[in-house]
Amino acid sequence: MSRRLRPVIFLIGFIVLFGLVKSGWKLTSLDTTTTSTVPTAAMCQSSDLRVRWVDGSASAGTIHAWVRIHKASGPLCKLPAYFTVNLYDNAGGALSGTFSPMTESDSLTGWFGQPLSPRSTAIDLKTGDTVGVALSFGNDSSCPAVATMQFNYAATSGANQQFTVAPTYMSAMCNGGEGIISPTFTS
Repeated sequence: MSRRLRPVIFLIGFIVLFGLVKSGWKLTSLDTTTTSTVPTAAMCQSSDLRVRWVDGSASAGTIHAWVRIHKASGPLCKLPAYFTVNLYDNAGGALSGTFSPMTESDSLTGWFGQPLSPRSTAIDLKTGDTVGVALSFGNDSSCPAVATMQFNYAATSGANQQFTVAPTYMSAMCNGGEGIISPTFTS
């Protein structure tokens, strides 16, 4: 008797299932959406950075050099694409000269000769990361020597951040010269 009921039970189950599907009932699980937020990194504190000058090359009255920035401590943070730079003499007096962000027509390279391109986005740093900034500037020996360079950037909140570096050799751009600065780059 149970053999005779199997097709009937199957047919009834099929009809019930068909009716449920037609009425809009879905066989899939409920749709769920999971949202996660990635914490936004604040601007780096200059006290967490170790900075040094790296000599580059010179050609046709132009010097190329880099500033190496190492994230020594602190939480995940970011550095801006470009810094503003102030130049100072041995007595701490401000010197003339500006560094403009590079454009597509400028030719600046990273540590290993890789070409750099302009960009406007900040770069994230975790402890142990090292990034750099490429510089190109005139070599006018009639201008005063630069003793320190101050790199400035806006903080996420509070006072602006800055760090200084002492170039091995650099002259101020006293005769209307202008330097070029690359965006912050990774190696």
